[in-house]
Amino acid sequence: MSELSKRRKAYIMKERRKRRVLLFSLFCAFILIVYGMFSYQIYKFVKRYPQDIIANNVFIGSTDMSNKTKKEAEEALKANEEKAKQAKLVFELNGQQAEVTLADLDFSYQDQKAIIEKAISYGKEGNIYKRYAKLRSLKKEPAKIEEAFTFNKESLASFLTTYVDPQAEHASNATITKTASGFDIVKEKTGKKVDLNKTTELVSKKLLKDWDYQELKIKAVETVDKPTVVANDLDSVEDLLGSFSTNAGGGVRVQNIQVGVNKLNGQVLKPGETLSFLEKTVPFVPENGYVQAGAYEEGRLIDSYGGGICQVSTTLYNALLYAEIEIVERFPHSMQVDYVNPSRDAAIAEEVKDLKFKNNYDSPIYIEGFLTEDGVITFNIYGKETREAGRSVEYESEVLSTEDYQVVYKADQSAALGSMDSDGYPSEEMDAKLWKVVSQDGNEVSREPFNSSHYNRSDKIIKVGTASDNAAASSLVLSAIGSQDKATINEAINEAQGME
Repeated sequence: MSELSKRRKAYIMKERRKRRVLLFSLFCAFILIVYGMFSYQIYKFVKRYPQDIIANNVFIGSTDMSNKTKKEAEEALKANEEKAKQAKLVFELNGQQAEVTLADLDFSYQDQKAIIEKAISYGKEGNIYKRYAKLRSLKKEPAKIEEAFTFNKESLASFLTTYVDPQAEHASNATITKTASGFDIVKEKTGKKVDLNKTTELVSKKLLKDWDYQELKIKAVETVDKPTVVANDLDSVEDLLGSFSTNAGGGVRVQNIQVGVNKLNGQVLKPGETLSFLEKTVPFVPENGYVQAGAYEEGRLIDSYGGGICQVSTTLYNALLYAEIEIVERFPHSMQVDYVNPSRDAAIAEEVKDLKFKNNYDSPIYIEGFLTEDGVITFNIYGKETREAGRSVEYESEVLSTEDYQVVYKADQSAALGSMDSDGYPSEEMDAKLWKVVSQDGNEVSREPFNSSHYNRSDKIIKVGTASDNAAASSLVLSAIGSQDKATINEAINEAQGME
């Protein structure tokens, strides 16, 4: 190839490279122009959405928050919260229903400010392309910000336990009954109960799944309920461990005694199990079989629902003592009772005084209680006798100190001048101790203090009438009452009655 040809070829190649560079530059410039125009359009699109306004088609839960300010969103959620509190949860189980309002469960929004900030910032954070993509997607489908609710799970569990769980077909424990020839045992049966945790989880899920703040019907979740006492547990019950009886007397209080006895009769305690007398017998209301009868209150005998129930607990307490069952909790009465010796009583007062005891044997114990037609209350404690043959226990009351009650005269301005009417239930103050005496083959081997009791004094109140049209006569008797002297008061009454 000639030199001229070589130069010509090199020139052509150089020009081609220049054109390629020029074309590439023009292409890049075009791309940059298009990219700039596209970015500008995106920028303009994104800028149309104010930073402090929620974008269109953004929902919090099922509530449309489109174009709302922070304050408007707060007001909308507040209105939803109030509406939600009035909504009812209706639980269904075995054809029965029980309902509760969310207000009763302390329902409220959780992290409300954070939820609103999330709605406001939707499509407002990140680079413009990410923001554009989120905002553009709102034209096709809404963005949903999940609500966060809170409610008192303990209150819900309490409601389910009280009103829903009773509708379940629970397990039946094996039962035992004393007969003339021995004991009859009925086998246990497996059942179902409300699963509190799973039912609570179900409530949470339904509240978060497009809930419209209307009534929610929920089928309670159940789980297996196993019996706690099986027939094999009761095979060892064959011996009388302890027994005690008291005379119930008469009157309407006998009905309360019968109700209380029935609630304790047939109870079985497994080894280590504790029983609360109060839990088995409350509430003391007509719906639970109780009537108004005499009961002590602040030194007075008043009518109260369940009056007489303390004689049931006291009789049971003494049977437990002879069976040497562990007493966990026991209280004396505020004043003395007449159906057992001092320090052998066990008072019951709702939410105040209870009788609790624990089965300290290695096998189950069975409580038999009954009220005979002639008014005798009896409790028998059965189980497997493990105490040494020839061992016996007795309990002796010791009065440590006493103080006589006083006679107190009080004016009764509504009663006729000079009339006298006794009020209150007079009782002396007393401190007493109960001793546990253990004997072996008839010989005392130990004597130990078992409990101590204090009984308050209750004075005898005599109301003296002072009502009279003669002010001087009334004043004369009032003045004499202040002396608290019987003779002085009687003398004043005689004189005052002569003035009328």
